[in-house]
Amino acid sequence: ILINNKKMLIFLLFISTFSNIIVDSAFHDQSNKKDNRNEVHHKKKNSKKCGSSLTWKINQESLTLYIEGHGKMFDFEKGKLYNNPWYSFYYFNIKKIVISEGVINIGDFSFYKCNSLTSVEISNSVESIGHSSFSHCVNLQTIQLPSSITTIGTSSFSHCTNLRYIWFPNS
Repeated sequence: ILINNKKMLIFLLFISTFSNIIVDSAFHDQSNKKDNRNEVHHKKKNSKKCGSSLTWKINQESLTLYIEGHGKMFDFEKGKLYNNPWYSFYYFNIKKIVISEGVINIGDFSFYKCNSLTSVEISNSVESIGHSSFSHCVNLQTIQLPSSITTIGTSSFSHCTNLRYIWFPNS
């Protein structure tokens, strides 16, 4: 979906956030989709890769996850969250996520069910938010969308029951 209108973006985000949209299996049919995931990195224990040119790190004191580098983030699968590179480390304890300048997208199911997550900072380089990327983040309270966002995937913010503040760009 290409969104060129602020009102349409608000409407789509509202629909994605406050409804129980069932993701059509066609979105996740791996045979019909280019696979931008590098399974070697997903399965490699302790891998710090989350895209071909992206890395992640955790500030252990603040439990903040940083995504850094230049390029696209991998997509993940709902039934295989253990392939998410930060899953075994801090997945259920992450409180904040910072997507740094240079990251182009947030992959499908990237932060699905990060139950302790309360806030997200997204840089102006991010153009799209993947399907169910923040779905079921029940403690997510705030998110600020940059003006660069053109696509928000289905159910990106569904079941975020404590989401109270969504800031939209003034464009």
